[in-house]
Amino acid sequence: MAGPEGQLADVLAQAVSVLHGTQDLEQRKSANEWLNGFAKTREAWNTSLDLVGVNNGHATEVQFFAANMLCNKVKNDFGDLVTEEERRGILGAIVAKLRSVLGAEDHLVKERLGLALVLGSVHCNSPDTVIGEATSCLSAGDPKCDSLSLVMLRTIAEEADTLGHTKRQTLAQLLHTRTGALFKFLDDRVRVDRQRMAAVHAPLGKCVAAWAGLDSAVTLGSMAGAHGNLFNFLLCGVVDAGEQESEACAEAIAAVIVSSPHGDQQLYPQLTQYFLVENSGKVLASEKKVEAVARIGAALAVNHGSFFQWEQGLRLAEFFLEALKRAEERSAKERVLEFFMDLHAVPMEMRLPQLRKPLYEQLLLQLVEVASYPADFETWAECYMDDADSFHRFREQFLAELFESAFLVLGTDYYKVIMSLFARFQDKTAATAWQAAEAVIFSLRTVAVLVKASLNLSSKGQAQAATAEANDVHQMLKILFTHVSGGVKQIGVAKDVFLSHHVVVEGVARLIGSYAQWFGKNPHSPVEQALSYLLFGIQLNRPEFGPTLPTHASHSFKIICMKCGHRLKTREAVIGLINAISGCVSASSAALADKKALVEGVSRLITLLGLEDATFAVEQLLHPVLHRLHQTIASGNGQGDLQLKCDLELYASAVRFFEFPCPSPPAVHPTLHILQRSWDTFEAVLGNEESMKSEENAEALCSIFGHVISSAGPAVAEVLPAILSRTLALLQLGAHTGCLEVVANAVEAFSADERLTQHLRDAAHRSFEITFSFLRSVRVQDHAQHVEAVYDVASKCLIFRPDLVLEPGVLGSLFQMAVSTIVLKERGSVMAVNAFLSQLMQLSFAKRQPIWAAAQPAVMDCLNAHGKSLVGNVLLALAETCPAHLLRSLGSCLHHLRNLSGSIFDGWLIEIMKSADFRAYLAKCNPAFKAEDVDYFIHVVLRQPPLERSAFEAIVADYAGVCRGELNGDCLHAHK
Repeated sequence: MAGPEGQLADVLAQAVSVLHGTQDLEQRKSANEWLNGFAKTREAWNTSLDLVGVNNGHATEVQFFAANMLCNKVKNDFGDLVTEEERRGILGAIVAKLRSVLGAEDHLVKERLGLALVLGSVHCNSPDTVIGEATSCLSAGDPKCDSLSLVMLRTIAEEADTLGHTKRQTLAQLLHTRTGALFKFLDDRVRVDRQRMAAVHAPLGKCVAAWAGLDSAVTLGSMAGAHGNLFNFLLCGVVDAGEQESEACAEAIAAVIVSSPHGDQQLYPQLTQYFLVENSGKVLASEKKVEAVARIGAALAVNHGSFFQWEQGLRLAEFFLEALKRAEERSAKERVLEFFMDLHAVPMEMRLPQLRKPLYEQLLLQLVEVASYPADFETWAECYMDDADSFHRFREQFLAELFESAFLVLGTDYYKVIMSLFARFQDKTAATAWQAAEAVIFSLRTVAVLVKASLNLSSKGQAQAATAEANDVHQMLKILFTHVSGGVKQIGVAKDVFLSHHVVVEGVARLIGSYAQWFGKNPHSPVEQALSYLLFGIQLNRPEFGPTLPTHASHSFKIICMKCGHRLKTREAVIGLINAISGCVSASSAALADKKALVEGVSRLITLLGLEDATFAVEQLLHPVLHRLHQTIASGNGQGDLQLKCDLELYASAVRFFEFPCPSPPAVHPTLHILQRSWDTFEAVLGNEESMKSEENAEALCSIFGHVISSAGPAVAEVLPAILSRTLALLQLGAHTGCLEVVANAVEAFSADERLTQHLRDAAHRSFEITFSFLRSVRVQDHAQHVEAVYDVASKCLIFRPDLVLEPGVLGSLFQMAVSTIVLKERGSVMAVNAFLSQLMQLSFAKRQPIWAAAQPAVMDCLNAHGKSLVGNVLLALAETCPAHLLRSLGSCLHHLRNLSGSIFDGWLIEIMKSADFRAYLAKCNPAFKAEDVDYFIHVVLRQPPLERSAFEAIVADYAGVCRGELNGDCLHAHK
């Protein structure tokens, strides 16, 4: 689009009309592109002003678009105007245009013009323009613009507060000198026309709050004394105005309290009496007014804690306890609770005795009520009073902090208060609302960490009184858990409040998990009863309940098994638990993560048994898994892949923890025993090529092999060749990264076993060959995980069996691939390749073992063939692709390379960095990277004597920062 000079306003209006009025996407796209381009031109200033006006023939949306364009230009481009005269001219034009439209009905256009005027005034450090226009409008006979005027006054104070330190200081000083006059003007307006100002209570309150926050000289005393009409008007607004207005007036009073000195405390009793005595009925009748008064109360608690040494401070806290009891809306509860959170920061010695433990005992009872689920709750899908996200965020983040605060004040009395609530659950067959029971359980769980910390302290030689208190807590916890979890085997599900709803069961399951450490340390804790309760919870796996109940129950089951192993390490107990979890582990509806948690928990117990009992328990645990695997393979269809993966992962979860002592012959390690029993099944699984092409199935099977090697170690040496053979076949089939992890584990575990040297050599070489062949056939950057895995194997070889990789052909392939992959962007691959190269060069340079001295020619051959390319690629990686947190590690690699190659490195670096192509590349990365900065970098890096590694890494990291535009080239010159 284009138009002749003088008709730009019409063209702009036409473009806006097309943008908002046509359905043709191409026309709208064209109009939008033209408008975006035009908005950046100088002509847009006057053209946007021309389109705004009363009765000028342009539609409302056109005028708003023009006003918004003007506002954005002031915000973004005002500083680009060359002369002060130009800026003053634009401001004058905005003022004239604003005056011309004050009588119009369209408030959006006026608001945009007002904001443009404020932003321009802030740029020019001339607040008088805004203050003058706003006060003139407020003094005029037309009240239509009162709200706009107050918004403009508020905005200029808020904008000043967002400026940088220097500009903010300048503008703030100007505003400070005008605060008194402005508040006197507003005080007069309230005195002269109270009814008119009552219509703008909300913007007036926000305006006063913004200016009071900017000027610390605005105090409660100065407001009540010099501007009494305004202060009383705001005070009345908190009680008598509408909800939105009440909040704004309270915001203003709170802002004044924040900056009030200690001497103003004499006014606080009168202030609180106005709300708590004279108008308590009005305040308590409206939850929004409760929120407003709570804002003022919080300001007192934060800034004037000594107020709570007075009787009025106690009355204020009692008032909010009553308000909390009556509140129904969450917003009111949150605001009142914020007051108590702020009060918690007031030191105990600065409070009346009643505001110490007695207050928190009452507050704790209220918190339990507030934490309760909605009265109509069955499931979140059917709950209309609340939603899951808001409810849990409120409890887990907000209320949890208050429960912890109460515990810190009450100490062990916290449990006495909570246990008093259990009186209502003493008769567990009573028709008690489950919400109350769940809330009590929640209040106990939130302080679990603090309780455990206090019990740990009491066991470490504390005073006799502390030990006695700890014993009381132990006894209460025993009573609690016996009471809560005893219903499973006593009176049945239907009558027990702690089994009456899935939410309560989930809460108890989480509570048990939170106190698992206590279960383990207290010999009288009801461990078996708790496990029975958790197993009951795991079985409540219904779609309408959601996944969280079985997840929490199974997780707590695992933790209890881990912490209480010394109580459960008998054959009967372990076999009983295996039988108890078998139904869930076999159920198709149960989540895999939950099944794995159950299996891992029992597996940890199995490791505590004697060899014979452990072998029997392992068979009992994994026999159903092997049976299902056999059935899945025998079915011969492709529908069983998910079940196959699930059962393979369950098997892996079990053997992961089977770290038994290596037995003497003829005894057999339990892991080896179950592996031998499983081998035919694994052979069948491996024979199903379609299933094994699946990455997930292959990873699951490899995790079994890897865990067997890691946990059993030398005990499985006799089957390691078979494991490696099947692993390589699987790698050949699908280039699965899990296969490489098995090889790496084998190298680490069996590096000292000379009987297996050839098997390890063949496995390592074959894995390199297969993986490199695969990487050459694909885009390497899309398979960074393969690069990471293969170089993890190579690094393990360097550390444990360097002879496996120091053969010239093998080392050459590894080095060449490392050079090409060091420029990848993925964190894992860069770390693995860099680790391999750094270890190779560091160990070669040190030559601490004969094998490294013998390998020196092969290493130097690699450097001669690929060293220059490596230096170039590392420089490229530093400049662009290397993850930022690995820059120093990559610098360390260069340092080791220089140590090893000596002056050859110097020649490579100079040749690369002084080449025209590389200089052009650096200029493209960061045009501000000067040639002399590059030369200085070369000079420092090649300095003699060489830099220490830390200094070398530092300048290399700074070089990377300059290339990426994050640092200035001058930083390189600091490395002198």
